[in-house]
Amino acid sequence: MKGSISRGALYCGNKQAYRTIITTDSSGNGSSTVSFRTKQRNAPYVTGLSFNEEVATGVLSASSITQSSAKIFVKGCSVTSDTVSVAFEIFDDTYY
Repeated sequence: MKGSISRGALYCGNKQAYRTIITTDSSGNGSSTVSFRTKQRNAPYVTGLSFNEEVATGVLSASSITQSSAKIFVKGCSVTSDTVSVAFEIFDDTYY
């Protein structure tokens, strides 16, 4: 599989790694829409959602997943009224 790393993201055709910054409100909730660098053949799986720093609590999820973007949510994060960094991967299995 041929790929490259640019701006903190891994690009390998059907598997790509991303990170995004989410601003949380006073309840520890927030979201960020991420555009994929390359359009996928189908809406990909979003996997491996994780905080890039120590966060005591918080639930991460993804929705509104399309061939070109996804919305990443954090709910009940222990970091409130601040920003958190979130990493995740997308995987489009139609390449296999």
